[in-house]
Amino acid sequence: MRAGGFFRPLFTPPYFPIIAAGIALVLIALGLTVAARRAPLRRREPAPLPGSARGQAQAPEVSQLPVEQWTPHFIELERAGEWKALASQLDAVRDAHPDLYEASRLGYLHGRALLEAARLADAAKVLEPFLAPGHPLRDLALHYRAQIAEEQGRDDEAARLREELVFEYPQATWRDSAITDVAGHIQARGTAAQMEEFAKRLAPTVDAARRRDLEARRVEMLQAAGDAAPAVALGIRLLKEELADDPAERVARALDHPELVKRMKPDEWMLLGESLRSHRHYDPAIGVLSKALDRLPARRDDLLFALGRAHFGAERYAEAEKLYLKGAAEARGAETKATFYYHASRAAQLLGDDGRAEQEMTQAIKAAGPGPPARKPARRPARRAQMSPLPDARIVPVALVRKTPRAKKATRRGKKSTAARAGPPSPIISLSPGASALVQRLRTRLAQKRSAEAEADLRYAVQRFPREAAADATIAYGVALLAAGRNAEALTALQAVTHPSDRYVASEVDYWQARAHEASAPAQALGEYLQVLRAPVPTHFAYFARRRVAGPALAPRLAEELKPRVAEVDRLLAAGDFDAAREVQTDVVLLGPATDRAREIEKLRGIYEKLPRYREVLELKPYDFPRFPLPTPAPENAPTSSPLPAAEPHRLDLLLAMGLFDDAIDLVPVRWGLSPPAAALTRSLALHLGAAPRGSIYAAEVLMRSVPDDFVPELLPRIIRELLYPRYFYDLIVAEAKKHGADPRLVLSVMREESRFDPRAKSAAAARGLLQFIITTARDVGRSLGLVDVNSEDLYDPAIVIQLGAKYVADLSKRFDGDPYRTAAAYNAGPNQVKLWWRLSPEPRPDALFSSISFDETKNYVRKVLNSYERYAEIYEQAGPTGGLRLEP
Repeated sequence: MRAGGFFRPLFTPPYFPIIAAGIALVLIALGLTVAARRAPLRRREPAPLPGSARGQAQAPEVSQLPVEQWTPHFIELERAGEWKALASQLDAVRDAHPDLYEASRLGYLHGRALLEAARLADAAKVLEPFLAPGHPLRDLALHYRAQIAEEQGRDDEAARLREELVFEYPQATWRDSAITDVAGHIQARGTAAQMEEFAKRLAPTVDAARRRDLEARRVEMLQAAGDAAPAVALGIRLLKEELADDPAERVARALDHPELVKRMKPDEWMLLGESLRSHRHYDPAIGVLSKALDRLPARRDDLLFALGRAHFGAERYAEAEKLYLKGAAEARGAETKATFYYHASRAAQLLGDDGRAEQEMTQAIKAAGPGPPARKPARRPARRAQMSPLPDARIVPVALVRKTPRAKKATRRGKKSTAARAGPPSPIISLSPGASALVQRLRTRLAQKRSAEAEADLRYAVQRFPREAAADATIAYGVALLAAGRNAEALTALQAVTHPSDRYVASEVDYWQARAHEASAPAQALGEYLQVLRAPVPTHFAYFARRRVAGPALAPRLAEELKPRVAEVDRLLAAGDFDAAREVQTDVVLLGPATDRAREIEKLRGIYEKLPRYREVLELKPYDFPRFPLPTPAPENAPTSSPLPAAEPHRLDLLLAMGLFDDAIDLVPVRWGLSPPAAALTRSLALHLGAAPRGSIYAAEVLMRSVPDDFVPELLPRIIRELLYPRYFYDLIVAEAKKHGADPRLVLSVMREESRFDPRAKSAAAARGLLQFIITTARDVGRSLGLVDVNSEDLYDPAIVIQLGAKYVADLSKRFDGDPYRTAAAYNAGPNQVKLWWRLSPEPRPDALFSSISFDETKNYVRKVLNSYERYAEIYEQAGPTGGLRLEP
C-alpha cells in the first residue's frame, strides 16, 4: 500500500448509536476510514474495510438505488478504495439517468473516480465541463486535470493548469500545493528570472514563509547557473531574516561552496555557519565557523560557543569539551564563563567522566557567584528549562544566554514548545548555567551515594536559586532518599515544596509523597494518589498513580477506604443530592479495582444522566452531513409565486454529499465553528474525513474545554476519544513496525506528538514530516535500510518516513530493553543523554527516570507521548482504564 492510501476505521460497532441519522451513521456502519491528505493528492490504492466479509450478496449498483441512498453508497465505495467500481457505476448512472447525473453534478465525482481508477483519458474528458470559466468547481477541476497531465508526462501543461489555479483562485483548496508544484517546475526547467517573476506575481497573496521559499529556490538557481554575486547577496539577506527554517537550509546548502564563501565577509561566514549548524550540517558548519573565528575578535565568545555546539551535536564530546573550556578560559563575563563551564561539564559527563564533569560544574557554580541576599523561598517554584534542547532560530550570543529568557516567560510543563526531533539535543539553556550546574551536581552526588554533599547542594539551591532550582533539587533529593528506604526523611524534604502553583510540579510532589506514605500510612497514600488522579492537568504521574493504587500493597486498605464512599454515594442518591454523589462516585471509579469497574462506571453514568451539564456530554453528537438529493437554493428576492429556476447547490453541500471531504476542508470551518460543542464535534469529524488531522484534533481539543473538568474519560462518547486519538496511516505503521520489530502503538504515539499526523509538518529545528526527522538522522537510518539517497523532500513522503521511523524506534527500543519511556526520551533528546539520565536515576523504574529527566522539553515530550501510548491502548486495545481525569496528552 502506498503513502496516502491508509484508510482506517475510526468508530467501532458498539458505538453505532453515537450518530443517529444521516451520513454520520452510514460512516460508522461502514467502519469510518480516512486517507492522509497529500499535496498533490495521488491515486489511492484500495484499503479493504475491516470486517467486510467476502462472499456476501453484492450491494445493488448506484443506478438501481433511490437518490436518497446514493451518498452512503458513494462513501462506502470510496472508503473501501473501490474506485474502479465507483467509476463503472457512475458510467451506468450517466447512461441510465442523464438528468439526475447532470442535476447532481456527478460528473465531478465521476472524474475523481476515473482518475483514482487510472482511466486518465476518460477522467480528463469527464472533468472538461468543470473547467469552464465561472464554474464553481473550476479550481478543483484544474487541480485534478493538472495531475492527469503530469501523470501522462505533459509537465508543461500541468504547470500551465496549476498557474491558472494559483492566479485565478487565491483562496483555492489546493492552491498551496499548486504553488509548490509550479515552483518545482520552474526550478527544474526554467531560469532564476522566471522564478523572480513568479514570486513577484504571487507577492500580494502569499505570506512571508512562501516568499522566503521562492527566494531560496532562486538562490539555488543562481548558484547552479554560476551567478555567484546575486546568489550571495540574496542568500545573505534571507539568512539575516531567519536561520532555521526550510528556506534557510536551502540557502545555506547553496552558499556552502568555496567560490561563494570567498565572496562573503566574516560576519556572513558566521551567519552561514550558524544556519548550517542549526540544520545539523555539523562538519560544514565547523569549517565556516572556524574560518570566522580569528577574523571576528568581538564575537569570539559566540563563535567558540557555536563551534562547541556543532561538535556536541555531532556527538564529538571531547572536542566540544575542549572548545567550551577554551571559551571559559577566555571569557570575561561571569555569566559567560559559567555557561562555558556548564556545557563543558555536560560533554564530560556524556563521555562518562563524572569526576571531571563535577569539577566543571563546580567552576560554573563558582562563576555564577553567590547572588543577591537570600530571600524567603518562593511559593511558586518555577520549573527550570536547564539544558533544554530548545532550538535557536537565530544566533544567541553566549553573553545573553541568561538574559534572553527574561523577555519571555520561561517554558513550563504543559506549555507548548518546539522540540528538536529525532536528533541530538541542543545544549543551549534558558535559565542560569549556575542553577543548571548545581542541580546536575546534586543528582550526580546522589547517584554516588554522597548524601551529605548532596544535602549541602540542596540547601544552596534553595538559598541561591529559589525560583530556578529549588523545586527540582528538592524533588531529586526526596526521590533519592525514598529509593534508599529513608521514607521519613524523603517526606520531610518533599513537604518543603510548599503549595506549588505549577500543577505538574504539584502532582509530581503528591505522587512521591504517596510513595513515601505507602508503608506507614496507606490511607494517606491513597488520598495523595487520588489528588494526582484528579489533577486538572494531564500529568503522567496519574498513570503511575493508577498502577500503584491497583497494586497488591494497597489492596487491603483500598477495600476499607472504598466501603464508606460507596455507602455515602447511596445515601446522597437517596437524598437526591446528585452533584455531591457525583463527586464521591468519581473517587470510587478512580480508585476502584478492575473487578468492580464496570458496575461503578455505570452507576456514575446514571448520576451523569440526572445532571444537565453532564448529560449533555453523554448525548453529544455531530450534526448530520449533507446528502443527496440536495435542496436547490432559491435565488435571492425571488417572488414566492414564481417557479424557481435551476441553481447551483452550495459547494460544501455538494462535495460532502459526494463523500469528497478532502476537497472541502477549507469550507468546513466556515460552516461549523468551534462552538457550540456539537459544531466543534462536527467540524472535527468532517476534517478527519477530509484527512486534515491537525485541524481535526484541534477542534476536538477545543471541544474538550466545554467538558466538565472531572468528567471521567471512559464516559465520553467514543467518537470524541477517537477524534482526539486518531490512527492515521495505521496499516503502514503496523506493517513497517512488524518488519523492523517496533511497537506500532509507540510509533503512532510519537507521530501524534511530533506532527499531529500532518505529512508536511516542519519545525524550526530543521525537523520534517510525520515523524519530524532531521536529515542527518534520516540518512543514517536510511543507509541501514539500503536507502542511500534520502533528501529533505523525502521526509515529507509518508511511505519513506514511516519506514525510517519504524526502524529508528525499533533500534532505540532494542537499545533500551523495550522500555517505551527511554525510547521516547531518546527520540527527543538522543540516546546518549538518556543513558546518562538512566545512570543517574535513583531507581531503575519509569517513575524515577521520569523525575530524573533534566530537560523540561523532553519531560513534556515523554509525558505527551506516553500519555498517548496509554490512551491508544485504552481506546483501541481494550487495555482497561488508565490515567486520571484529563484525557488530553
